[in-house]
Amino acid sequence: QAGAPARPQNFKCYEEMARGILNLPQSVPYKLVADLRNLLLSVIQSIPNNVKLSYQDQVATLETFLRIAHYSAVRSACLTQPGLQSINVRVTTSLVRYTNILAADRKFLEAAQLLREVGRNSMAFVFFNRLLDICDVIDGSAEQLNATDDFDDTDIPDELSLPDEACITSEERSEISDWVVGMSTEQTVEQSLPLDDRGFYEASLLNPQTNSMDDACLITGYPVIQQRVDFSKPLGLVADKEYWNKFVMQSKLTHSPECQDIVSFIKRWCGAPSSSVF
Repeated sequence: QAGAPARPQNFKCYEEMARGILNLPQSVPYKLVADLRNLLLSVIQSIPNNVKLSYQDQVATLETFLRIAHYSAVRSACLTQPGLQSINVRVTTSLVRYTNILAADRKFLEAAQLLREVGRNSMAFVFFNRLLDICDVIDGSAEQLNATDDFDDTDIPDELSLPDEACITSEERSEISDWVVGMSTEQTVEQSLPLDDRGFYEASLLNPQTNSMDDACLITGYPVIQQRVDFSKPLGLVADKEYWNKFVMQSKLTHSPECQDIVSFIKRWCGAPSSSVF
């Protein structure tokens, strides 16, 4: 890992390795995704500036995979920590942003299940509905995804990565379909994605008015629109103060090795956090 060469001819190999690990059909263990994250950071930090300039697209792709691996590690660390459920919901929802790279059925499923679990039925409805459309395309009962404006003006991609086989059984699919049908008659369910104080979909980094991207929180992946935590390395990476404090406090209270590793990794990646913590 420490000796991973940062030669341009190896960039594609790292990309394909990351794609393979992140799209394993079963849940990816924390250590595996953390090792991948560490490897990608090591490679990126070792790339000379002149190479970064000459291979900007390839380096940007590696940086995207680094973010995905990092958020996947955060999600894995949160799974065993009930006190971090709110962060787990957010980071799992944020990973839907990468369904042009990650298997779309699994990411929509994971987000929808968590959202339903915490009572966010409107959002769960939209995601489960999309999951059913995705499964129809995967099994060949539909040629393409149903047209929808649910994801207009968001950063959820139109072109999705679809596996050869769906991640849910026919029984699970039937249960989800029944739930969606039941929710469609509930007046309390909006059947649309919720908007935040910006007036945009709450998990989207895209500002459709300016076509610019807001900063993503290093803990949740959500846009940082309230108080932020900056870091000492000039990378432009930030965290939402509320969720950074929550995560750091939980890592100290529980002594979770995974949570402590996440905090350590962020400091290695971004430098020391600003003194605004707590």
